[in-house]
Amino acid sequence: MFRKLKQQRRQRKRGVSVLETALVLPLLAALTFGIIEYGYFFYVHHSVQGAARQGARAGAVDGGTNTDVNAAIAQAMDNASLKNINYTVKIHDGSGTVTAAESASAGSSVAVEVDINWQDASLVKLGSFAYGAILPSKVHGSTVMRKEG
Repeated sequence: MFRKLKQQRRQRKRGVSVLETALVLPLLAALTFGIIEYGYFFYVHHSVQGAARQGARAGAVDGGTNTDVNAAIAQAMDNASLKNINYTVKIHDGSGTVTAAESASAGSSVAVEVDINWQDASLVKLGSFAYGAILPSKVHGSTVMRKEG
């Protein structure tokens, strides 16, 4: 009889362990994927900022053109494994008046902005309901450099 009671207690404890695991495991998985997604956001943000910097460097040299800027940005995005993500590029002089790197005069500023939609770059395609309050919907990178010449 004592052996039978001991066996029933052991089975009950196993059942409670399975129930606790079933309740806690989804929370731990969501937390883990959230941490990974949050870290990936910073990687993408850093990569977009680097692409803007490379584009500004290409446009700031004497003879730099918008084609050079776009090629440098495309190369940087490709190097960061973000080449299949749609992005927009704006090239101006810091105040928004010059729209072409080749028309900027020596000593003036060349500003390059790169924007991507975070939902396009996200690892977990859950939509904005999962992390809309934490992560922004757009990833923005911008750099301003002085035109050489």
